[in-house]
Parts: sequence; structure tokens; C-alpha cells
Amino acid sequence: MKVDFPHKTTNKAIYAHASSLRDDALDRAEEAAGLAGVLLASVQIVKFGHNDSTVSLLSYPGFNTDACPALERSWTVHFDTGEVRERSYSPRNPPILHRKELLLSLGYPNFAEFENLTLALEDIGMFDDTTKIGFLLGWQRLLKEKGYKITGHTLTKIEE
Repeated sequence: MKVDFPHKTTNKAIYAHASSLRDDALDRAEEAAGLAGVLLASVQIVKFGHNDSTVSLLSYPGFNTDACPALERSWTVHFDTGEVRERSYSPRNPPILHRKELLLSLGYPNFAEFENLTLALEDIGMFDDTTKIGFLLGWQRLLKEKGYKITGHTLTKIEE
């Protein structure tokens, strides 16, 4: 698959906002959504496995409003077997998303606001140890340890 759209790459997958997909990636995501029985427009992030046999559709309802939105639901389509796995996540300690702007085109609403928050978080070292920040409770704990809070998409020092 040609990756000519904004995305974030890990050692296991390529992540992109559904609105930024084009060509083969969009076709593959639409196919996955059809097999999962969901509308692609109802998910925000699409995860493409590097092996090209899996596509996950990730629902982050707070994507635009929450600084680090929580994953609420996912559908993973295994094209090699035809299996579709649906999963709901606990609101108590769900996986959360960081660096939203990497997944978006420059013209996306609030792109600059998202990017500015990421830069501020980088400045205080929030991404230095990624093992602590993947889930809501760990993220909140580290942010508090560093003496900060996020209001909207603005990082502020906690007054003592």
C-alpha cells in the first residue's frame, strides 16, 4: 500500500485519521468497514498492520474535543481469515491517543492547536518514557507528577 497521507508509524502498524486516507488505503479501510458492519465515517483512526492482512477501525469519539482522546471501541478485520473482532474499552482506564496532529492534514480544523499541545508536552518530557503514557490513569499520574494539567488543548502549570 502506498502511504502518501499524514500518518504515524510504529513497529507494528501505520495509523491515520480516516479523513486523510486516499486511494488504496481508503479502499482498504472502506472494505474493512463493510466487513465489520460499520460506517468508516463513524470511526476516527484507521490502523493498517504492516503485514497488510489486518485493518483496525478505532473509535475515539472525543478526537476533536479531548486533548488525548480515549479509545472507546475497535473493530479489527483479519483479511486472511475473514474474522472480525470487535472490542469495547473500559471508560475507567482506556488506551489514549497522543500526537493527534501527526495523523492529520495541515488544513484540518484545530491542527495548530493540537500541534502546539504536543510541542508543550514534549518540552516537559511527557513522551520520554512511552511505557507510562498509553493508558488514561498512567497518563494522568505522570502529568500530575510533572506538575501540569491540560485544560482544553492547553498545558498549564498546577498552582501550588
